[in-house]
Order: sequence, then C-alpha cells, then structure tokens
Amino acid sequence: MVVEMNGSHNPSPSALSLLAPVLIVSALGSTSGAQEQPPPLDEREALAGAPPGAWSREQRPAGWSVLETRSFELQSRLGKQPTAALAGHLDSLLELYRELLPSPAGGERLVVKLLADEDEYRAYVGPFSAGAVSGARFGRYDAGSGEVVAWNTRLVLGRNELATALRLDSDRVTTLTYGENQAVLQLTDAATRAYTPDLGAVLARCCWRQYLDRRVWPKGAPELPAWLVQGLAEHAATASADAQGRIRTGSNTARIRELGWMLVEGDTRPLFELLRPEPGTPAFDVGPAPPAQGWSLIHFLLTSDDPQRRQLLPRLLAEIDRTDDYERSAGTVFAEVDLERLHADWQAWAASLPVDDPLHELARRYGDKVRPEQLTGDADLKRRYSWLWSRRNAPQPENPLSPAVPRPVDPPSDGPPSGPPPDEHP
Repeated sequence: MVVEMNGSHNPSPSALSLLAPVLIVSALGSTSGAQEQPPPLDEREALAGAPPGAWSREQRPAGWSVLETRSFELQSRLGKQPTAALAGHLDSLLELYRELLPSPAGGERLVVKLLADEDEYRAYVGPFSAGAVSGARFGRYDAGSGEVVAWNTRLVLGRNELATALRLDSDRVTTLTYGENQAVLQLTDAATRAYTPDLGAVLARCCWRQYLDRRVWPKGAPELPAWLVQGLAEHAATASADAQGRIRTGSNTARIRELGWMLVEGDTRPLFELLRPEPGTPAFDVGPAPPAQGWSLIHFLLTSDDPQRRQLLPRLLAEIDRTDDYERSAGTVFAEVDLERLHADWQAWAASLPVDDPLHELARRYGDKVRPEQLTGDADLKRRYSWLWSRRNAPQPENPLSPAVPRPVDPPSDGPPSGPPPDEHP
C-alpha cells in the first residue's frame, strides 16, 4: 500500500502504471505545478534544513511531497510521476535484497529523500558528513539519521532529460575540421549519458546499505569485506523490470570501464586473497577496486554455467547470515574450491567484457587535437578525460592482459593523474 501525503488529486494513469501493482489510496494537502519546481536559490537554505528521518504530517516542509509504500517513505522534491515510479522500483529492489539476505518482516519504513538538484543535495548532506556510513556525489546513506539522500540526476529509470555536461572550449579549439568537430560533439554528448548515473541505480546502491543497517543487522553488522558489500550494491544497481514487470539484474557498464583499466595496470586482487585473505593481507577497501572487482565476481558466479559455482555466493551469504562471521563462513564455503582455477577463469571472462567508453574513444581518436584543457564543463568528466588522455598510447582495456609497458610520461599540464578516477558510487 502507498499513501501519498501531498495533493488532493488522484494520480494520473501513467503514474499508476509506473507504480503498479502498488496503489496510492489517500492524500493530504495540495500541490500545484509550481510547487513541484525547485525553489529560487535564496529559498534553498531553508529548504535544505528539512528535518532528517521520518516525518510527521506537521513536519512536512512546503515544496515537499511524501509518498509511503509498504516499506519506504519517500520525501520528494521531484514531480509526482517520477516519485511514484521510484517508489515502485524501491519496493521491487527490497525483494531483491531479501533474496540475497533475508530480514525479519515488518519494521519501520525506510526513509529516502529525493532532492531537486545537486545544490540542494550539497546543502542538505553537509551537516551529516561526520556520521555517514558512505558518501558520494550523487547519493548517500547516512547512519546517523538512517536515511538515504539523493538528487535528481535528470536520468530517472531510463527517462533522459540530460543536457551535455562536457563541451569544447571554442576559444581553444581551432584545428578540428567540421566533420571532426561534429564527431567530438557526439562523443561528449555520449559521455554525458555514459557517466551520469540513473537515479534508480543510485538509490539501489544506497538503499542496499540502508537495508543491511536497518533491517538485516540493526544491532551491528559483522565485519564484511568491502568487495562483497560494494559488489552486491553494484549488482543491485543493475536491476530493472522486464516486460512482465519482474526485476532482473544484468551487466554493469560503469564497473566494466573501471575493471578494464584495473586489469591493464595489474590492480585486481587474486581471488584466493579476495575470498580467503591471510592475516596481514592489505585491505582492499579504497577507490574503484572493491565495487568493480566485487561486482564482476558476483556477476561471474551468479551467471556461471557451472551449477556448483552458481551456488557459491548464495551459500556464502546464508552462512554469514547464520554465523555473523565472514572468515568462518568463507572457510566453510570455499574449503573445497580450487581458487586459483576460479581466478584464472574469472580473469579470462573479465578480460573478454566489452568496454564502452566515449571519453576513451575521444582521447584515442582525437587526443592529438583535443587536449584536456581544451574542454570545459563538468569537473569530474574533465578529470576522467585527463586521465584517459594521458594513457591513450598505453595498453588498452580492449586487450587488458597484453604484456604491460611503462606507464605514459606525457600527463596533461595540470600534473600527473593518480589512479583512475572512479565512476561515482556510495
């Protein structure tokens, strides 16, 4: 059941179809089209002070709507239709989470705040940084308030309202022909789409952390390796409904981009170290490595042709749920597994994954004419292009297991990049 605490009008048929089989059954207050738009900048400071956690009816600030499902309370600055669509998606995701790790029935609704834009998000999350379990540019789970906070990326469950975020600086680019200029514009536009996360995927990652913290282990989670927690979040981030409305998971393009470069530069971790690390093994918990290699291992196992391999992850999660101890559980599940053989098979599979990266193509095809300082726009995209540009003549992810050569020595003028800038993840 969903209760919408904003607007006296019934939801449109399109909103109901997006939310089905959940039904909006009652409402409170009124909403005009103007109220669904972001407020002027001078009003955002007050708006960003909206109280954390679950709201009573009296707490709901002007300009916000509240939508309640069986398991979630969405406090939204988005319009009615995308909020309803996201509500249905979150309820479906919860069923996916429960298949991975069960949790007791019932419990208070999980709170999710949806901000209108990045300015609002930055204003709101700032005071809660110290208590956060995780943080990222597009969304985060905050342990102190127990809520997930994200903002409208303009890409919501496949509906794209993006403007190109990376452009040529017309004052600095003078050597491109007309045809080259058009090709570069197409690649920068494709890069905007490739590197902007869908809000549904952002929420899938963040709400996975929220689910573990609030539903599975509310009294404190066992110590779990980063590759497992973040890899499962990335697994959930690929979820979407099929034609029959059933939730399905699939390939993760963003993590494949990172994984290709990790293979090129030898930054992946052998699976016998990842799954059953010896005491004193360095932590594998920073940068893009845990989510990228973690997702790839989870996807590799769950889609294996070998039924015994397909059961390894479910068995591991079931053992962890039973014992609250990862090392003990891993020792039981992987005791008879040839981890070196598993690693070799995983590595060959990972190296075969197709890498789709418009920024990489831009650097390789037009890097001699389009240097990093000749682009303007989103700072994260510029940093990513700078890193790719400096490696345009190095071994490439299309053949990541080729013999390594010295890393390039022609970094852009703003200094050598250090490590691949990750696609944002919580």
